[in-house]
Amino acid sequence: MLGRLTINTTQFCNLGCLYCYAEGGSYGGKPIHLSSKTAIEMLTGIAMRYREINLVQFIGGEPLLNLPAMRDCCAALENLVDQGILRRMPNIAAVTNLTLVTDRHVALFDKYHVNLTVSIDGPEKIHDLLRPNKKKQGRTHTKIIRNLLRIKNANFSYAFEVTYTRLHFEHHITIIDLLRHFSPWKPAGIAIVVAALPDGHPLGFADHDKIRTVLDWQVDAIGYCLNQLAIGRIVPYGLFLDMIHVVMSEKEFTGDFCPAETSNLAISADGKIYGCHMFTNQEEHELAFNNNSFPSLHGEDDTERATPDFLSETPAVIAHGKHRKLPSKTDFPECVDCWARQWCRICVGNMAIRSPGSPAPSWDSCELNRRSLQLILQRLPRSLKELSDGVPVS
Repeated sequence: MLGRLTINTTQFCNLGCLYCYAEGGSYGGKPIHLSSKTAIEMLTGIAMRYREINLVQFIGGEPLLNLPAMRDCCAALENLVDQGILRRMPNIAAVTNLTLVTDRHVALFDKYHVNLTVSIDGPEKIHDLLRPNKKKQGRTHTKIIRNLLRIKNANFSYAFEVTYTRLHFEHHITIIDLLRHFSPWKPAGIAIVVAALPDGHPLGFADHDKIRTVLDWQVDAIGYCLNQLAIGRIVPYGLFLDMIHVVMSEKEFTGDFCPAETSNLAISADGKIYGCHMFTNQEEHELAFNNNSFPSLHGEDDTERATPDFLSETPAVIAHGKHRKLPSKTDFPECVDCWARQWCRICVGNMAIRSPGSPAPSWDSCELNRRSLQLILQRLPRSLKELSDGVPVS
């Protein structure tokens, strides 16, 4: 089974976010749209090889700018299920700035139960500074709130994704402040991720003391979530929920930092395959179908060979000769000896941004993982007991 397949519908975005790792949505390439023909061909190839996809997530750029590709991919997934190629319909999601919602988008969200992740960076004064419209046409926060009310009233599932920057820090906005700001909307999740930026970026945290303070605030937010859990309130803080998930998971130890290239694949706007969308347009991370081992997409004889047993025994994609191996925990002695290696999760794409050419886990990422895990392992049983006993946290 493939855990997640991201589909980049367009390398264009209507916003000009100041910290965008994707270079305004283009990933350093041309601002092109993914054609429906290419999308369906790639999607079909991956479906034939995996047979089951847990999540198909539309990304960009701004994915809502290419509604035809989104609509045609969803219809193709239905057809693949009807043909018996996919065992079930994947969950459908989209990451969007939510500034461009039309009635046609709403109809698509409704028909396919699309789960939306809304990129929004906090209160209006912060958000509008960080995420302006490229054409300077109005404040984007106002548009998002208007459309958010629309999807909320339609009972669509949505989550928030916040990029935390130095601007938040300078306005004395903590992680807990953001959780309190967004919780009244009752989202499915609140992901708050510190911006991965190269050294010297004005929105980054070059100062060690500032990085330490933000790290403390992230751990404080874990404690806040545990306190709220003890009185029956679930705060859907992404880091908190992810940590609980990995702690409760019974999966065997893996040396992978993240699911890229193992249970995660990405289709780019020009129809290429990568292990993660963050590697888009980077030739050294491009993958390809293993056509030497797999049947092609056409021909009756090939279709007869495409049985679930055959497919499950052969790698779905292979690396090119120039492919750069992703770093693993086994590559770093400090990871091999770390007590938290069993549950550690770090985005390799973020590693590559912060340490170009030689991606490696940063000290703050490692410390955040260790401190968060330690707090959850120590406090979660107590919080659950207090919840059961009805005893408030002091």
